Amino acid sequence: MTSSKLHRILGAGGAIALAAGMAATLGMGAAQAESISSDEIDASSITFTRTVAGDAVVNGEVTTGDEIQITNTINRKLLWLVYSAQDNHPTCIEAVPNTSAWTVGGKTYSNSGDTEDGTIQKPDEVTTGEGWAKIDAAGISSWEATPLTWTQTYTVNCDPGTLNTGGLQSDSTGGKDNKADVGPTITVKAKPVIPGPGGGDGAGSLGSLFSIFGSLS
Repeated sequence: MTSSKLHRILGAGGAIALAAGMAATLGMGAAQAESISSDEIDASSITFTRTVAGDAVVNGEVTTGDEIQITNTINRKLLWLVYSAQDNHPTCIEAVPNTSAWTVGGKTYSNSGDTEDGTIQKPDEVTTGEGWAKIDAAGISSWEATPLTWTQTYTVNCDPGTLNTGGLQSDSTGGKDNKADVGPTITVKAKPVIPGPGGGDGAGSLGSLFSIFGSLS
């Protein structure tokens, strides 16, 4: 297993149950990363916390092209069962393939495709599209969610500015809930421009340098 794949599965600061479970399985310490969280959201059939984390998150800021991890930690109410959870987000936040992992009922599942990473492979329970990613308990019908902790890696291909990262949609025996814009909000920064020698794009300055050395020969 590559270190980058392991990092994507373990990299979500705030997904404490997931990181701890994976660390116990693999004999490693939990990964460290900055994170920002929305407040706990009270829906009609669940409560949840939504966290944006990752090594690229610094003081709530990321740069266009950076990868982040969004974690939804879901707790059911009463004895209701959760059938599915869908993370809704701006279309410029794009899911990285095969980077979902979720812990529930003492087991950790993923769609990583890696049978040696300590997770139970459930690729058919993960689907993604423009502006959403979803896990569906089709194979086991439902989750008890006490809690359910789900992390998905995304690439932020958004224009610079303030960005509400979205929210959670769920389906359970207590009903359907859609809290689409709870956040948290992050700030997207433009990629830094690295000028070439002499302040240009590099080619002109390099050509000038060659002309100078040529005149000295």
